[in-house]
Amino acid sequence: MFSNGVVVLTALACLLIVVFDADLTRLIQLYVVGVFTSFTLSQTGMVRHWLKERRKGPNAARGWRRSIVINGIGATVTFVVLVVVTYTKFRHGAWLVIAAMPFIVMMFLNIHRHYEAVLRELRRGRVRPGEVGVNHLVLIVRDLDVATAEALGAIRSIRPTEWRVVYPSNDGIPAELRDRWREFSVGAPDLEPLPVPDGDMLEAVRRYVRGIDRAPQDFVNVFIPEVVRESLAGYLIRRRSLVRLKAGLLREPNIVVTDVPVFVEDGRPVGVDGRPLIPTRTVALVFVAGVHDGTIRALNYADSLEASETRAVYFDLDPEASQRMQGEWGERGCQVPLDIVEAPFRDLTGPILDEVRRFTARSDTVVIVVLPEVVVRKWRHWLLHNQSALFVKRLLLYEPRVILSSVPFALEEA
Repeated sequence: MFSNGVVVLTALACLLIVVFDADLTRLIQLYVVGVFTSFTLSQTGMVRHWLKERRKGPNAARGWRRSIVINGIGATVTFVVLVVVTYTKFRHGAWLVIAAMPFIVMMFLNIHRHYEAVLRELRRGRVRPGEVGVNHLVLIVRDLDVATAEALGAIRSIRPTEWRVVYPSNDGIPAELRDRWREFSVGAPDLEPLPVPDGDMLEAVRRYVRGIDRAPQDFVNVFIPEVVRESLAGYLIRRRSLVRLKAGLLREPNIVVTDVPVFVEDGRPVGVDGRPLIPTRTVALVFVAGVHDGTIRALNYADSLEASETRAVYFDLDPEASQRMQGEWGERGCQVPLDIVEAPFRDLTGPILDEVRRFTARSDTVVIVVLPEVVVRKWRHWLLHNQSALFVKRLLLYEPRVILSSVPFALEEA
């Protein structure tokens, strides 16, 4: 959400520069009104803060009386300046900011109400820790490459209850490919043809997984191996159908999408041997941001993997929030160990890579990163959710021996 907000603000700033022909004399009118409005609101907010401190009595923060006087004077002075500037500069462009403020406030209120509704939906307690169902697994084989080999090794390490292997093709499976698959996979299920009408891979896979019988607590885990050779921009352009497949499957009920990327540089895979061998150690890391039904479902999925080690990881962006997180973790009865990892300056890049590489430093270890994702019903809400999950996927796409499992939780009412 934060990154999307920066992008929107950048686009609006560029639009204003074009509309006002980059005339500083005209643009400064917008700035003056905006800056004194923010000063007035911030100082008023601090006055409210100190009033709340006063109600705490003996436990109030020291010096609150002096602080409330300073902030009160600041709020009064900046408000007077705001009134003067608005009156004198209204016709010179200040009217635009004043006219826009009600719409901006309405937008913020609607976003806040949406998040409150989503939070209520997520905390209804419909999913309980330990409700681990059957793990049905579907491996999509498009080629017998290094990514497919890595996927085979990972699948054997988590020992799914049942698994199937499908080959997208409208012409059946050639006998030569069947023979190569038996030799390549050594005991895996035989290839099943997956008809792809009109070349729509998403619709073909969606139809296939809908035909798998499962209980409400079961998981259908779609494994998608892929060889990555391009930069991120090239990947998004050239692999549009694959990106669409992974994004589209997240909207299916009880589906987990597992991406097995292998980065190939100069024709050689990076960090893997390209053989379908079972790793000595498989570690499941569940990245969590709160304690709710979506998180519990992701934890249950991680339990179903029966990895060598399963841990939940919370990246500490706010000390007070991390303390609440630990309390709620115990109240919900979560049995998976919770690690609190500091993220200085709200930068997740270093902490995420350090946490993953702490395990992949051993060449015999594969890390399965489990990401809870909230699936909203209305398209206009997409930009408000799962931005951290997209960031993690982008960050770990080129990381060797790292598999990413997205566990969606569909909202019914929010």
